[in-house]
Amino acid sequence: MDANFNEKNQLFFRFSWSMTRNLFLVFLAVWPMAGFQQGNQTALAQQSALGYTHTFSPTLINVIRAGLNYLHTTRVSPSANDLSDIPGQFGIQGIPS
Repeated sequence: MDANFNEKNQLFFRFSWSMTRNLFLVFLAVWPMAGFQQGNQTALAQQSALGYTHTFSPTLINVIRAGLNYLHTTRVSPSANDLSDIPGQFGIQGIPS
């Protein structure tokens, strides 16, 4: 959104939003330690920007700008629902699978 209130005052605002869902697969034969990298991922991203310009004279201008970025991601590995109590099988108690 752009707003020109008069020849000396202008304002702009921008907002964008994105929600993506991806599935990451890693070939464990190629990279054996990459099991934690794969799984379903969601990413919520929001960005906004605000700017105000005031012209005092042809040689003096005041500009104010502000912005905000937000990113929230989640990733669930394929073994997230493993309820076989792997730590308990090795005698380690009290550690959730």
